[in-house]
Amino acid sequence: MRGAGDGAEEQARRSGERVARERAALEAQERRVADAENEQRRWLAGAEGERATAAALEELVADGWLLLHDVHWPGRPKANLDHVVVGPGGVVVVDAKNWSSTARVKDGVLWSGRHGKTKDCEAAASAAAAVGALLRPEHRHLARAALCLVQQDLDGVPVQAGVVVAGLRQMAPAIRSMPGVLTAADVAAVHAHLAQCLGAPTSPALLTTAALDRRTAAHLHRAPSPPSAAAHRRASRRAARRRRALLTFVAALAVLWSYPQWIGSLTDAVETGVREQLVSEPLTTP
Repeated sequence: MRGAGDGAEEQARRSGERVARERAALEAQERRVADAENEQRRWLAGAEGERATAAALEELVADGWLLLHDVHWPGRPKANLDHVVVGPGGVVVVDAKNWSSTARVKDGVLWSGRHGKTKDCEAAASAAAAVGALLRPEHRHLARAALCLVQQDLDGVPVQAGVVVAGLRQMAPAIRSMPGVLTAADVAAVHAHLAQCLGAPTSPALLTTAALDRRTAAHLHRAPSPPSAAAHRRASRRAARRRRALLTFVAALAVLWSYPQWIGSLTDAVETGVREQLVSEPLTTP
């Protein structure tokens, strides 16, 4: 037997469970919003770093260097290269890093705060190798990688994977100090070739907020790429499974629909057989 207030207490318990579920859902949503805000801040900082680096590299133009900004990473459709600089000293692929933690180089390893940046250096070296692969064989070894640390004051220094690291003010002087290996004609030819291969605006087309917004909108409205052969095969297999399931369902419906008629026919046949047997065999009494 339920006591006084038991029903209300049960409802209170259920309400408490609902409150806990809603609170957990709200906390999860707040975490997702916080993650999205952090990602937005990182992208904005990256864009600001790219613009600052592009502006700093402009001083190289007077010394015969030509620039490309925000170009495609060869072989990686979803990745980009921040800057490619072509000049007397060769080809330099510059990756802008807007890190707020203090950067330092110890035993040839780049650190930002307490975090080693080996992966970033390896990625920069990989980008330079991808660009070098587009050049003529005699020029491929001239492609180098550099990291521009936008918020740092650091003289150009080589680190792991053969990458040169420098602060924002020191980036252009570090590139300018590279020994000459290309003539002015070579510089123009290599720059034109890379501009065609990488599909990029040339100096001084610095990134602006409006340009970033236009490029983001174009990316969001870009037509999807055609499916691969493997994706086509998977889609064909899924369609075949759906057809088989549909045929099985239709066959089951047909059986269920015909089952009462089949039972009725069988019953009529049995009754007819019994009547015929009774007529053909007269009853006898003991």
